[in-house]
Amino acid sequence: MKATRISGGSAEPPAFRGDAGAGRLPLLGVIPARLRRAARLASAGHADLLLQRACAALRLPPFPTRFPSVLVIEPTNRCNLRCPLCPTGSGRLPREARDMTLAEFRSIVEQARGRSLLVQLFFCGEPFLNDDLFAMIRCAAQLGIAVETSTNGMLLSSERVREEIVASGLRHLILSLDGADQETLQAYRAGARFETIAAGVRALVETRDRVAARAGGGGSARVPTIELQMIVMKQNEHQRSAMLALARDWGVDWFTEKTLSLMGSPLDDPQANATARGLLPKEPDASRFRVAADGRLAAKERPGHCRLIHQTAVILSNGTVVPCCYDGEGNHPLGNVFESRLEDIWNGEGLRAFRSLVHAHRDRVPMCTGCPEGRRPLVLRRTRL
Repeated sequence: MKATRISGGSAEPPAFRGDAGAGRLPLLGVIPARLRRAARLASAGHADLLLQRACAALRLPPFPTRFPSVLVIEPTNRCNLRCPLCPTGSGRLPREARDMTLAEFRSIVEQARGRSLLVQLFFCGEPFLNDDLFAMIRCAAQLGIAVETSTNGMLLSSERVREEIVASGLRHLILSLDGADQETLQAYRAGARFETIAAGVRALVETRDRVAARAGGGGSARVPTIELQMIVMKQNEHQRSAMLALARDWGVDWFTEKTLSLMGSPLDDPQANATARGLLPKEPDASRFRVAADGRLAAKERPGHCRLIHQTAVILSNGTVVPCCYDGEGNHPLGNVFESRLEDIWNGEGLRAFRSLVHAHRDRVPMCTGCPEGRRPLVLRRTRL
């Protein structure tokens, strides 16, 4: 078991290792893993992403890649749970409930073929509520783009869903679970049933490992990799060790502890601020926030450089492109991929102006005030099991 503490504001998901769509190079076995990933990126035509990473290491200002390296695509903005800080679960999402169609999804990823490394197929909703989800995963995988998605786990009780997860070509699955028992879990994820989720995860791991054994590919055939994620909050911080034990017992591949997020609400939003304050863990190092003298939440540090808006495109289920994953409400629309080319939106005047604003005055952009990118870490600890 290897534990890794993440010190930056963002962390690459296990599915995003820079090898999607790249062929093998000679003598890779004698080159350190980090250099091998860099070589694969370069051979796949992603030298601009390598330069971005070099700038990050040197703490230099970021610049946009020619085309987004990562696509965050929202298959649906519907959900079956009611989490208080989520714009969907709390009922504050101003957008009409909508599922993206397979044809719409295909029109996006066909533009990204050979250009984007990863599709994160989730945003403001439970992805498995979209009946076209597995066809979407297959579509992207056939185009050579790695896919990861996230779930609250309630729909893993379906055998059909579990079999489709394993057969679809999904690279990585995130399971969001914030408690080691029913009482703790439902304190935040209202509507979740712990035993239903536990049985579903165990059955999914069993299905995946059985299929891998038949394929005879060893560990490389055990796909998707499965990551159990926990948001550390006041009601569950005493269960951090228990959650790690659960992850190990269930047979998943990663266990990740994350800090509490306002999900795009600005720090001066009274309702979000009060809700988050009530969920704040007692351990200071387990939060990206502090309680100010006036009793409200405040960010622990001033924001540094934001790199996400220079390499990740976020696309809502209705096709609207927004600057980042903190704009779930769609307050900063930059264009629509069902009407314009993604490349034109990505390099267009609207996004260029927004990047300049964030670079010069990030603390004046409301949704940026609670964002961890470039300051306090989103991820506290990621453990490979």
